[in-house]
Amino acid sequence: MRRALFCLLLLMMPATAQSWETYTYAKDTFEVSAPGPFEIEDEGTERYYILSRSDNSGVMIVVSARASSDAREPAEVLQQACANGAAGIGAEVLSQQPLELDGTPGLACSLTTNLFNMSVRFYLTEDKLYQLISTTSKSEPPWAQEQQLFDSFQLTAPPQN
Repeated sequence: MRRALFCLLLLMMPATAQSWETYTYAKDTFEVSAPGPFEIEDEGTERYYILSRSDNSGVMIVVSARASSDAREPAEVLQQACANGAAGIGAEVLSQQPLELDGTPGLACSLTTNLFNMSVRFYLTEDKLYQLISTTSKSEPPWAQEQQLFDSFQLTAPPQN
C-alpha cells in the first residue's frame, strides 16, 4: 500500500520536480537539457522538437534550413524572423534583445497574444535558423525553468561522414 501511494505521488509531481537530462540531436547539431525527451516532427525543410508541459504550455525548438544564397546580415535575418513569427500568429512583440551563443548571433524576443505569452530565442548559423520557443498560457504562471532550458541549449559539431 505504501509503495502504491508513493508511486502515485511520484506520478502527480509537476515537471519542475523531474530530473533533467541532456538530449543530443546530431542531425540538427544541437543539444539541450530538459525534463523529458522531445517529440520530433519532420516537415522537410523544418524540423520541430516539441516538449509539452501542460495542455496549454510547452517548449518547441524549430530548426529551419537557411538558403546558401541568403546574403543578408545576421541581425536583419534575426529581426525579420521575430517579426514574421509574431505576425504569423497575430502576436505583439514586447521586446527584442541581441544575444550571442559562443560566437553565433542571436536574438531574444518576448511576444504576447490574447491567450499566450512567449519567450523566443533565435540563433543563426551559416545553414540553419534555430528557434527556441517557450509558450505559457496567460492563465498559468510563467515556467520557472524556462531560463534553465534556454541556457542549456548548445550548438554541436556536425556529424562526421
